Amino acid sequence: MSSPRFKATTFQHALIDLARRVDIVRGYRYRDAEYAVLAQELLPAACEVCAELLEQLEPVAAHYGQTEEDPHVHALLDVFRVARAELLERLRRIEEICESDDELMLISAAMAALGTVRRVTIVVENALAVCEGLTAALSCMDDAERALALRRLFVELGHKLNVHQPPDPESVGQRLRATASVIADLFGNNIYAELRASDRIQLHRLQEKLLGWLGGADDFDPEPALALWGDLATFVELLGQINSRQELIEHDRSVLRDATRELFSGDAAPEVIPDRLAEMLATLEGRDVEIDRLLRVPVLDPSKWRAPLERLSHVLGSHDVSHEQQQADVDEF
Repeated sequence: MSSPRFKATTFQHALIDLARRVDIVRGYRYRDAEYAVLAQELLPAACEVCAELLEQLEPVAAHYGQTEEDPHVHALLDVFRVARAELLERLRRIEEICESDDELMLISAAMAALGTVRRVTIVVENALAVCEGLTAALSCMDDAERALALRRLFVELGHKLNVHQPPDPESVGQRLRATASVIADLFGNNIYAELRASDRIQLHRLQEKLLGWLGGADDFDPEPALALWGDLATFVELLGQINSRQELIEHDRSVLRDATRELFSGDAAPEVIPDRLAEMLATLEGRDVEIDRLLRVPVLDPSKWRAPLERLSHVLGSHDVSHEQQQADVDEF
């Protein structure tokens, strides 16, 4: 399948190197950088790696195009075609906004392009490994894993900020100072780069407001502080819309089916939910307030779970996401 002019392992190593370089850029803690400088550095970097991957794909696609009748080669070429289209689309979007004065929008577009390069590189490397009988060296979370990781992150953020208990005028200052530390930690989280572009932009803007308030006058005025807290609470609430993602709905339906079958289909329910099933139920955290409350109980009593599981099964049984909404979510990453 290979010719003297082409070595699959050489191409594989180039893909691995590119993915690692992108990881270094995406993993940098950007919160301490000036937005204007950051936008000037990130946009060229994103365009450069997009162009580099496109350049790498062209001769390799030409090489494999000579033996397209092989099913593995055919699948690989399909991956190449999709990868090329996605990379060109990211470059097109950057070109559309490159003259914008909105630095956060520019940063977000660059980070989205870098994310696309990383994902495309992994998909291509994996398809190449299958085609050539190599061992794949790169891996990434699938859509469901990523959505679950993001939901866990959002739930943790809500717990740390305690958004369901709004502060009073006397305590809002202390709560906002604690919030600044929580948001700083969020920027350093490994999953942060997987947030939607719109969420990253909003989070940065909230951080700017928060830092502006913290560096303001010594005379404390609770009114703007409470308004800022309201913006933060609204943002965390909006993050809960991730539950509308189809992959999360399908995952949660599967957990509910398995849990209901194991707990209630036999002659007698177990007295305590087994650890394995408890771990599976824990992945539902963030989906339903009552289930979240049950998960916080040290010993999971099956008798307490039947009604909420049946209720949530009924809700999700008729809950589907339109193609337009699903595509809008995907496009934002």
